[in-house]
Order: sequence, then structure tokens, then C-alpha cells
Amino acid sequence: AKPINAMPLSITILDKTGQTKYLLNEDGTGLMRNDISFGKAWTCLAMGFSSRELTANLDARRQFLASLSTASKGKMIHAPGGILIIDKHSKQVVGSMGISGDTSYRDEYLAIMACQQCGYQTSPNSPHPNYLKSHL
Repeated sequence: AKPINAMPLSITILDKTGQTKYLLNEDGTGLMRNDISFGKAWTCLAMGFSSRELTANLDARRQFLASLSTASKGKMIHAPGGILIIDKHSKQVVGSMGISGDTSYRDEYLAIMACQQCGYQTSPNSPHPNYLKSHL
């Protein structure tokens, strides 16, 4: 997060069953950031694709977006920053990561880079092209 001067972050990693495996809140993180990072990670597992893809798919279908929020009892977060973590060898989803604290595109960039540096593939496999232009 330091190379892009990110704001204080909340990071949640879930296993493929949705259980929390890792949770970090940096000093200065807003009170709701933990719930948001969890929601971004949970949304990926629940839908089977990244929170950025969900956001793009639902832009024109606001009614369905509302029903997903109701069905998930408010757990779903419809903003970039949640990614799927994929084992390079088996190509199976092993978990998800959600980050909250900076802009959604920068949150997503950090999640992708962290997982890929640890030897995993991610979905999406590259950050949104505008992540560097995105600022709070």
C-alpha cells in the first residue's frame, strides 16, 4: 500500500467456505471499513466473480441489485475491491480477499498485487486501467 500512498486499509481474507482466515485493520481505518472489506470478499464467493464484475453486470439492472442485497441480508458490497483467489495449479477458487479504505479501484489493485505476489492467480487478473487516476 505504501508505493501508492494508500489510505489506512481494512483487509479480509476468506477461505472458499466464507470463513475469515485473516483480518487486518490498519491504524486510522474508519469504523465501517472492516464490514466493507468482509462484504467485498464475501460477495465474490457468493456470486462466483469479482465485485468489480458484479458492479459492471448490475449497472443496468438496479432491481436485481436490490434483490441481491435483500437476499444476502445486507452482506453484499457492490464495489470493486473484492477478488477471487485462485490456486495456480488446480485453477480452483481457494478463497477471496476484500480491501477497503482507499478508492475502490485502488483497493482492488492492492488485493490483486498482494495475492499475485504470494503466488496465486486472481479474478480479475489485472487492475482496472484507471486505478492510478482514482483518488479520495
